[in-house]
Amino acid sequence: MRVRVIYRRDRYLRGVVWRETTAPEWQKVLPVGDVTEVTIDLSKDNVFFGVRAVDRAGHRSPVAFPKPGS
Repeated sequence: MRVRVIYRRDRYLRGVVWRETTAPEWQKVLPVGDVTEVTIDLSKDNVFFGVRAVDRAGHRSPVAFPKPGS
């Protein structure tokens, strides 16, 4: 299964994170750079995933859960 994340045009997606549903902390990080869309080969059945922004100094935003698209 593939997960497709699309981010608003006025903001930049810098990383996708995920963890198993039973894990208390994020287990994986995929840096994706200055993009507004990314597709990942990941089954979303057994994981929670989120997105975050990272500024040029390396400061990370809190992880946000994406809203399902249509």
